[in-house]
Amino acid sequence: MKIVQEPQFKQSFDMKRHALYNEAMDLFTLSRKLSNGNLQHSILNCPSEKELATNLSEFISHTALSLPMSIAEAAVTADYSKKLYFQKHIEERVSQLSKLCKKLEVLYRNRCHSVQQLAHKAHKLEAGFKKWSLQLTSQN
Repeated sequence: MKIVQEPQFKQSFDMKRHALYNEAMDLFTLSRKLSNGNLQHSILNCPSEKELATNLSEFISHTALSLPMSIAEAAVTADYSKKLYFQKHIEERVSQLSKLCKKLEVLYRNRCHSVQQLAHKAHKLEAGFKKWSLQLTSQN
């Protein structure tokens, strides 16, 4: 009697278990909450500060929009040159997001909790990216 083994199917990659992806999704979610008119303009002194805060929060939101997808593509692609391309692209965007969030936090003078959360999440994302980047380069 011959025993036939069933073919082993490769497990699909679950992005929800990818820490950097989750951090990017959290940052995007926080940025969307701020860009939907939830900024506390009463804290700011003049109309130019209010306009700057609105523009910064919208730009942060737009920049954070496709970041999770880029991270997912980088995580699942097998082509090393594509991984390096995504790594460089993600690094630029994460750095930009971190700087913009810090500027927004300074603009609010640390008096808006949701802006502080966003800046903290951006810093955490930047640190997580550095770990992920080291893992990526050590694999190859």
